[in-house]
Amino acid sequence: PATEVQAATGTYTVKLTKVTDAVAKKVFKKVMAGQKVVITFKNNDPDFDLISDLNRKIAKKYSYGVYLGFKATDTNAYISAKKAKSVAKLVKKLKVKADKIKQMAVSAANDALAQEIHNTLMTQTPYTFYTKGDPTSICDDLIKKVQEINKQDVIFKYDEEIVLGTDFYEVTIDQECASAYYWANKYSEQQFNIAKYNIMKHVKGTVQYEEDCREGYSLECQVAIKLGQPVPTFEEYCEGRWLDEDSIEKLDSKKQKIARAWGMGDLSDIMKLYLLGAGHIQAPSGITYTNIYYKSGTDSEALMLKNLYLNKATGVCHDFAKHECALFSYWGIDVKYCSNSTHAWTEGVAKNSEGIMVKYKFNYGLQWPCEHGVFRYSTTQISSYCEKCEALEEETDGKLQRKSFVN
Repeated sequence: PATEVQAATGTYTVKLTKVTDAVAKKVFKKVMAGQKVVITFKNNDPDFDLISDLNRKIAKKYSYGVYLGFKATDTNAYISAKKAKSVAKLVKKLKVKADKIKQMAVSAANDALAQEIHNTLMTQTPYTFYTKGDPTSICDDLIKKVQEINKQDVIFKYDEEIVLGTDFYEVTIDQECASAYYWANKYSEQQFNIAKYNIMKHVKGTVQYEEDCREGYSLECQVAIKLGQPVPTFEEYCEGRWLDEDSIEKLDSKKQKIARAWGMGDLSDIMKLYLLGAGHIQAPSGITYTNIYYKSGTDSEALMLKNLYLNKATGVCHDFAKHECALFSYWGIDVKYCSNSTHAWTEGVAKNSEGIMVKYKFNYGLQWPCEHGVFRYSTTQISSYCEKCEALEEETDGKLQRKSFVN
């Protein structure tokens, strides 16, 4: 495939008819020695495809992604001694970097790396690590470990890039994704705690029940005194709470799942959506919303998740559908933005508590009249998730069948 000649001047000449590993290695070795390399071809007719193949093979196997930069003449291709020395100097520097990357690269997910990723992202700081080979399966395993650590089922999003033309990859979680991870965790924890508190405060004997009773009794006494009515005893007040249950077992199945959970990570995907939409999630009354501001005119997931946590998410159906896409995607739930001429919502496929994948439609329906161009919402305007879902559908024999809600 090649005939080589070593000239007295130090020029290495090779007649190239086929690119092989042996030829690529020999040419690279001569370049690294700072020698001029001349490549000749059959009938003195330069074959640019062969030159490209040689460059690619050397870049991939030996020079850490650096192309040698052959120049072509009417009869051959060459790299000068000066250029060869310059390339050799660069490759040596890259080798040092590549050796460090090889030492840092992981070939499998591990608990220590997952913990470090979580800790770093919870400070809203970008994070970079390296993998040996395709990072997809490694990152999938790391995401599962990170979800177990954060207890909220929040994933991290990343970019990947081959490093220096080697088999190693650089995995980067940038600033935007780091901040989005942080706010997704904060909002998930917040909403879970609100939901669980509003369930447990109706279960007798729990800390939440005692706390809510004390708070409610204090308000009841203030009202009675102000109206000049008899002040009830604490026991009388508690007896009047007819919605309270004696135990968790008497709650409906959905509330039981939330009551027994310690975070969003203990709930199925469908239960997470139910938790967000069910009536026991109470929005503060009297909150006025203004227009939402997106960074640089684009939809920033981090900003949307932050606004959800701070109770500043604003706008119309379009905006809330965008917020849902951001949140659901950070739970690893399949979601897509849907719209028609008058409304916007989200749809996707999510797993229920039985491990069955079902189709969902999440529809806030933010289309009530607004006052002075400012939208308001209350618990009466946000219906339960069961009412929002027009249908949960499941593929059966190739046909879509309407399904009742499965938590």
